Amino acid sequence: MKSSLARFAIFKACVEQEGICYKGLVCLDVETRWNSTYLMLKASSKYKDAFVLLDMQDKKFGAEMAKSSGVPLEEDWEYARFVLPFLKMFYDSTMHISGSSYVTSHMYMKEVFGIGKKIRQYFESSDVSIRLMTMRMKGKYDKYWGNPNGINILLLIFVVGGAPKVNEELHGQQKWMKAWRQVGRHLQAMEGEIGDRIS
Repeated sequence: MKSSLARFAIFKACVEQEGICYKGLVCLDVETRWNSTYLMLKASSKYKDAFVLLDMQDKKFGAEMAKSSGVPLEEDWEYARFVLPFLKMFYDSTMHISGSSYVTSHMYMKEVFGIGKKIRQYFESSDVSIRLMTMRMKGKYDKYWGNPNGINILLLIFVVGGAPKVNEELHGQQKWMKAWRQVGRHLQAMEGEIGDRIS
């Protein structure tokens, strides 16, 4: 959608006509960044009625939207409401990790494994489009985090020591059992080395 001062003025009038009190701006989506998708959908959903009115009052808006996927229909707004909590999880994790000056390994891993858990939950959704979306995400997630043998053992040791909830989450998964045994062996070896140095 093209933005211009004239269209913004019409949109602002539509917002006032609909009595919408939300003051946030609708940012344009950046296809490669789901954080921008989350922020755009979050703000846009608050302005839904204003967009409907804009479509009725500005014929060029409808014509421009028709060139791509068209003006959002009620089912599009419903889908956006459904997918927002899923995108919010990624947004919150990104803000939590990148917003901290002192990211620790266990905090990072807690976020990463929390995302994996949510992806698995959404993978069981009855909505086909949600399942397809999470199938692609699960493939990317598993590429980096799905194989315990591909993860640095020190990260797993930090998880054991610093994030009990993540530790509990992973202990229930069969593919992680070998990794946990390896972590246990490393911790025992470290304990033995520390004991030898002290005595």
